[in-house]
Amino acid sequence: MRPNKANSMVPAVILDITQSGYDIIRSLHPYKIPLYAFTHKEQCLEHHTKRIRKIIRWESLDDLLAKMIQLAESLDQKPVLIISSDNRVKFVMEHYAMIMKYFLVNLPPVVTLDILLDKRKFRDFALSNDILIPKTLNIYQPEDLTEAQSFNFPVILKPYLKRPNWYAAELPKAFIYNTFEELSAGFPAIYQVEQRLILQEYIPGGDEMVFFCMAYFNQSGECEQSFTGRKIRQWHPLTGTAASLRPCENPEVTKFTKHIYHLLNFTGFGAFEFKYNENNGKYYAIEATAGRLDVNAHAATAGGANLPLAAYCDLTRQKITPKEKTNTNFVFIHEMNEIQTVLFLLNNKQLTLKELFKSYRGKLYFHYMTFGDFGVSGRMFFQLFLTIGGQVKRFLRRKITFR
Repeated sequence: MRPNKANSMVPAVILDITQSGYDIIRSLHPYKIPLYAFTHKEQCLEHHTKRIRKIIRWESLDDLLAKMIQLAESLDQKPVLIISSDNRVKFVMEHYAMIMKYFLVNLPPVVTLDILLDKRKFRDFALSNDILIPKTLNIYQPEDLTEAQSFNFPVILKPYLKRPNWYAAELPKAFIYNTFEELSAGFPAIYQVEQRLILQEYIPGGDEMVFFCMAYFNQSGECEQSFTGRKIRQWHPLTGTAASLRPCENPEVTKFTKHIYHLLNFTGFGAFEFKYNENNGKYYAIEATAGRLDVNAHAATAGGANLPLAAYCDLTRQKITPKEKTNTNFVFIHEMNEIQTVLFLLNNKQLTLKELFKSYRGKLYFHYMTFGDFGVSGRMFFQLFLTIGGQVKRFLRRKITFR
């Protein structure tokens, strides 16, 4: 691996290709940057992209580290590393010195990442810095649950950190309980999977009351680019990941996000979600992202803030003029999340077709479906076709049964 050349494109490595990995590919590919990606999955949509030079599959975390070093040593220049998920951020934290030796990566100190990724530590940080968060209870053992009787219900129960056992159990991001009795009944099954839990009062309002800001802070801690938006729908409703979203002019959310990260002398990729409480007109910090790009990060690129490119230029010192223009009137859709939540809401009469079509005003951008990468777009279209077809089939069966 030779020193980086001033007039050549430095390779970029994506860890992993899933989660926000495809967003990163879409943001960097138009600039002819050599792209490489790692994957732990045998099959996924992203494996069919033609926009990447090589996809490297790993079997274990030791195997991943060895293959990352092997790739870096095989390249002519020290590559940029961009991370796409919390699990990989934790992996990089555990091998910080080694990865910094072989890759160009902008991450804050491990202690800073720990504050943002561990909900217990962020609660303490928020309270000591006058950051408004929902009333919170840290649960260390089942007996702690009795304190929840003093909470205003509904409440949300979620893990401090989403560890592999949480993903293996295929649990949603969080659970909502309307009464203490519901919470007591549902708690044991969740506690069997994860013993480190956090309970918060639910801030009233639907998915459309969730605002967010994604940003990139350069190696000096300055915010180079940011994108602020609001969710339209989530999957799962009220507790999940964005299914559809749109840009939003919200100086308060942008200011809050930058303020929190500046308090931590943060560098790298960061994002914050806030829930707006219409009853008191206040924003509550509910979710932090640190060290990686958010799922649906390509929405920021569509809005004119190419965060992966900003990081790439910061780390390589290359000057690349962004092609993206500011765009404030569009909807960004994560196809599978959106189709699931729309079908769920329609079936439960929580959404009408008129409301659905009205929510799509503006230009539409999609997470997977895009011109020029048919291997991914075509397979996503086929998955949507099967999902909608299955729903229509079940609907017709019910109609026939009731006759």
